[in-house]
Amino acid sequence: MTSLPRLSPKLTALVIVLLAWLSVAAGPPVWTSNHDRPVQLTLGEIQEIEAIEQGPRTASRAGVLEDMPSGAVLWQWWAEESLPMASVTKLMTALVALESLSPDDVITIPAAAVDIPPGYVRMGLQAGQRVHVRTLLYGALLPSGNDAALALAIAAAGSEQAFVDRMNARAQEWGL
Repeated sequence: MTSLPRLSPKLTALVIVLLAWLSVAAGPPVWTSNHDRPVQLTLGEIQEIEAIEQGPRTASRAGVLEDMPSGAVLWQWWAEESLPMASVTKLMTALVALESLSPDDVITIPAAAVDIPPGYVRMGLQAGQRVHVRTLLYGALLPSGNDAALALAIAAAGSEQAFVDRMNARAQEWGL
């Protein structure tokens, strides 16, 4: 059996350094991704991405979408714009109606409450329908449904005019 020639300590150190350098330079396999290749998207996928980038669709003049736990604003539209407060009349209607009605009361929608001119916002009530006051409050305040507000007014005071008189008296008491 032949033995390998004995290397000098300097040559052994050089071989070790060279092998170490080659192992680092060559290194382990590198995982690559295909991010450099063009992505093929369908028209539908492109439209979905564009819709996400644009934010929610809304008919409102301004809006803010906030992640409540973190406080991060996820989307905003004219958020800094000074706009008039939403329907003070609807807020007054709800407050004055609740002086006479309980949220758990169920009322029958009168025909007069659904006779709303075209172009006005409606909750979508129908004459004769039986609805909880709580539901009418949501309908009057959230989508600003005129039919819901009128149904509340008639149920609370007997007629639209009687309710208007009551609401005006309350506004005067409050200094509005």
